[in-house]
Amino acid sequence: MWAVLVMLMAALKIVIVMFALAPLALFDKRANITKSVILRNWLLVALGNLIGAVAVAYLVALTFIMNFSVEPGAVGQAFIKASTARSLGFAEHGVDGWITVFVKGILCNWMVCLGVVGSMTPKSVGGKTLAMWFPIFIFFALVFEHAVVNMYLFPLGMMLGAEFTIMDWLTWNQLPVTLGNIVGGLIFTGMALYVTHAKTLPAKQA
Repeated sequence: MWAVLVMLMAALKIVIVMFALAPLALFDKRANITKSVILRNWLLVALGNLIGAVAVAYLVALTFIMNFSVEPGAVGQAFIKASTARSLGFAEHGVDGWITVFVKGILCNWMVCLGVVGSMTPKSVGGKTLAMWFPIFIFFALVFEHAVVNMYLFPLGMMLGAEFTIMDWLTWNQLPVTLGNIVGGLIFTGMALYVTHAKTLPAKQA
């Protein structure tokens, strides 16, 4: 359990750097930072997270269904139910479902980024833990949507036998969630930090 939490936090910290902090270097006109550099960073990080998430999902699925030889038990069925509800469940509502997932993505990465940024401020381990814990607890408790978490959840659901397609996953969850995560991280966190703090820093040396 603790290993999963550590892995999750590492992925979330990567995502905040990707969506919330990396573009700030572009806004601040740092040397050698261009739009193409930021986009390449986003694509490489997304690809790395996808490969890692699918690999872990495969290993977990293998343990749930005895090397893919038996039907999933109660825990496996819970993953199937969750992944189906968060893909086909939103698809049933059409555009309204898509918008809902998009907003869930905004709120999720806003909370995640606040948690990681907040953990940078306290100096004690306890303070860092509390600053990080509460926003991320909100994200989980209110079932908001995070792109990296879903790179694990949906492949796992499909491996266990969930009856939705890759296109269902991408169209009704991964795409709107990723766009929402970008807005939540970049606009709600990164831009807020930039607008309120960037101009208070001393001038950079040439």
